[in-house]
Amino acid sequence: MNPFYKLILTPLIWATNFVMGRLLVVAIPAFALSSIRFAIAALIMLPLALRTHPFRRISRRSWGWIGLMAVTGVCLFNTVLYLGLRYTTSVNATLINSLSPMVTAMLVFLIDREKIQRSQAAGILLSVAGIAVVAAQGSWERLTHLSFNPGDLLVLLATALWALYTIAGRKVAQEVPVLAATGYSFAIGALLLLPMGLLDWNLSAATRQPAAPWMWGAAVYLGIFASVIAFYWWNQAVQAYGATVSSLFQNLITVYAAGIAYWGLQEPLFGYHWLGGALVFGGALLASGIFQRKEPAQEAVSSQS
Repeated sequence: MNPFYKLILTPLIWATNFVMGRLLVVAIPAFALSSIRFAIAALIMLPLALRTHPFRRISRRSWGWIGLMAVTGVCLFNTVLYLGLRYTTSVNATLINSLSPMVTAMLVFLIDREKIQRSQAAGILLSVAGIAVVAAQGSWERLTHLSFNPGDLLVLLATALWALYTIAGRKVAQEVPVLAATGYSFAIGALLLLPMGLLDWNLSAATRQPAAPWMWGAAVYLGIFASVIAFYWWNQAVQAYGATVSSLFQNLITVYAAGIAYWGLQEPLFGYHWLGGALVFGGALLASGIFQRKEPAQEAVSSQS
């Protein structure tokens, strides 16, 4: 499949993850759910990683990047995000998360000295504007009256952690196949999550609801689709399009989530949803370079005297 289509479909899978996560946390606490999710992913991906690229062939430098992927994207990202959501509103979290392309672009510049292109800058601005329209429900007054709290700093930290994961995935892909890097990062991340998951499960024993059979099926879905497929596709897309451009497509999660809520939960869609979605999608397409004209290749003509 073309990496561009993976950039479009991966946020859709992650949008279903948000919806299912909300339904599952009443019976399976957040850290326990993350632990189960990535344990399933590791069991699937680790054998494939070992066959694709044995760990003995991986250099220390690449292990460092894989370890960074495990810590930032698999272990800490969800943990810090969940903590932030306890203290802030979904509106604030959505707006702050939309800054991910900017954060990624700044980190790419600091690490690789890679300057942001004009089309990327314009795409970032369009995308952030689209998220702002959705978060403010089309009201400028609502947007200007937003207040921020310590939870917002945690959400911003989570955004930076995911940016680091994206950059690390691109770095390690220079030496290690994407499938192997993703699998090994899942294995390391699952081991790091295991103690937190067990502790969370035991501490919530008195307050959580009994888990229905469909909930365990949903947890398996998160392990296979939201982890194995989505992370693998994401890392492939980052390798093809770069960290900055790929991060813009993350903002489609908000657009897809609104659509899922409309079709699955019968929540209404308003004009600002359509406008915001168009701005987000347009910004992502603009930054991807799909509208840039390609110069025709000039063939060298040799002449004989």
